[in-house]
Amino acid sequence: MVITHLSFTCPRTRYGPKTNKGMQMKTNTANLSPGCGVALHLTMRDNIKIAIDVILPTAVPPEGVPTAMVATRYWRTTLDEPLKEASRAFQKQKAHAHGLALVLVDVRGTGASTGQWAWACSDSEIENLGEVVDWIAAQPWSDGTVGAYGTSYNGSTALLLTTTHRPAIKAVVPRFSMLDTYAHIGFPGGVPLDWFLFNWDLGNHLLDDPANAAKYNVPVLGRVRPVDGDTDGQLLAQAVTEHAGNLDMWGLMQTAVARDDLADVKGGNPEKYSPHVKLDAIKAANVPLWLWTGWFDGGYAASALGFLNMPGINARIIIGGWNHGAALPTLSSPYQPTAPIDYNPEQQLEDIYTFLEAHQRGTAVPPAPPLRYYTLGEEAWHEADQWPPAGVSLERWWLQPDYTLNSAPYDLKGSKAEVSYTVDRASTTGLLTRWHTLMGGFPVLYPDRAEKDRRNLIWESAPLGQDMEITGNVVVHLTIAATTIDASIFVYLEDVTPEGQVLYVTEGQLRAVHRAVSSEPGPYPTYGPRPTYLRQDMQDLVPGESAELNFTLNPISVLIRHGHRVRIAVAGADDKVFRQIPAEGEPPILTFYCGNTTDKDCWLDFPVQKGRQS
Repeated sequence: MVITHLSFTCPRTRYGPKTNKGMQMKTNTANLSPGCGVALHLTMRDNIKIAIDVILPTAVPPEGVPTAMVATRYWRTTLDEPLKEASRAFQKQKAHAHGLALVLVDVRGTGASTGQWAWACSDSEIENLGEVVDWIAAQPWSDGTVGAYGTSYNGSTALLLTTTHRPAIKAVVPRFSMLDTYAHIGFPGGVPLDWFLFNWDLGNHLLDDPANAAKYNVPVLGRVRPVDGDTDGQLLAQAVTEHAGNLDMWGLMQTAVARDDLADVKGGNPEKYSPHVKLDAIKAANVPLWLWTGWFDGGYAASALGFLNMPGINARIIIGGWNHGAALPTLSSPYQPTAPIDYNPEQQLEDIYTFLEAHQRGTAVPPAPPLRYYTLGEEAWHEADQWPPAGVSLERWWLQPDYTLNSAPYDLKGSKAEVSYTVDRASTTGLLTRWHTLMGGFPVLYPDRAEKDRRNLIWESAPLGQDMEITGNVVVHLTIAATTIDASIFVYLEDVTPEGQVLYVTEGQLRAVHRAVSSEPGPYPTYGPRPTYLRQDMQDLVPGESAELNFTLNPISVLIRHGHRVRIAVAGADDKVFRQIPAEGEPPILTFYCGNTTDKDCWLDFPVQKGRQS
């Protein structure tokens, strides 16, 4: 590996000779003075030039210092974007306080790095990052250890960095990031998340070439920081030219339905690079993980819980009442939407660096349970070593033909019970949902759902006689018939206050053609029915004939108080969020078979915590 196009902004300092690094690097080294920074290109073995920023702490002992690394698809830093610059300064300040070097990386095909971005976290992208780790470990200012962290895409690069099996990597903190690309972000329940897919792809094109802003008639996002020495911008222009060949993800998604529909397209697909298919390599690395997420972080709470007690994985998990990134000044709890966040970003970064530093320096790692989670409604933290936690048992509640939700079976007295609903395509969860926050950490706001629920099919319990804590994954079993060969079913768990306010709690969805579930265990825990989402298992509905749909809602911990009602709202669309299924023709008419008949019924299993007093 070779350093190219490098000019130093600080005086160079000679350190003592490197010893016991276990590698030989045919490269020059960046001999920076303490407290200084440099932006440079590293030339990879495949001749891709990776842009990095190196920022040293204010004191570097002869044995060197540990390094914290962040690798991003969204520009490692900028010249004229105040928020990005403030974030960089914030990280630098904290890293200095811990005596850590900080290395920020533009992954291949993005920012000031050359090459093409073939797919999110492609094998070549991650291998390049492994080479960056090699380079760091060989520097005279390095103690030979690297810890990685990041939020969202950057969290995925941190996690997958472990698959390179570099001995220098001692710990990683993947925050608010995916495990299953298809099920947790691209196609939750098999339904295309079109709002996110379109806007994320558009944002990537704007980052890859500022000239695309005029093409799409949107503002320019800013300017990526070039490497030092690129005074005339030619190196950055070369990189931007190469970025023109980056993936057109939105175009590919128009025809994708199943997990395996994108195989061999542009050298990869979600299944090839999704972290869940890399679990064997992650296990083999045996690198300690600290996973972060929030209950309203898209489908990523399921991603984090997929690591809990997974054999061969050394992971701890924290799940808060947060949006994507947990960087807002307020919580996302529907019960306290204006309450100050209980774990501010400064303390978060402080704890991340403490975790990384302890593993890198070999000092005592602060003890922590496998899982720390926040219970909404109670607005309190709890700890557990399993999911659902000890003391949770399933309670079956039936969707009754009189639109009540009841834990006792309905007496049909020999009659057949059916409830029909014509899908309202204007039904929506709004513009600031758990799915919108995935684009940069928008706030999550679900105002009173009473009016929106007028477009949905509603079942509601009587006022609760006592508090009910639901902690786990609610399992949904629906027996339906439809007038179309495909449909999407959205199920919302809501809390109705004595005053009539309707609070969103969680949701789940399933595209009917993906109703086949596997009896075999998956690569990670799913805590309920596991649709395969495979092309070979897809099955059209037969209009007028009944079919069973089994799936789970997104995991949650919520305390619904005495006197409140539990509401289940069912829709056939989430307009301007998910793709309409079917997109054309008359909307489906859905028939729900209710009432605990012998072979056709609709029910939910609630994971109820009875082992703890609130």
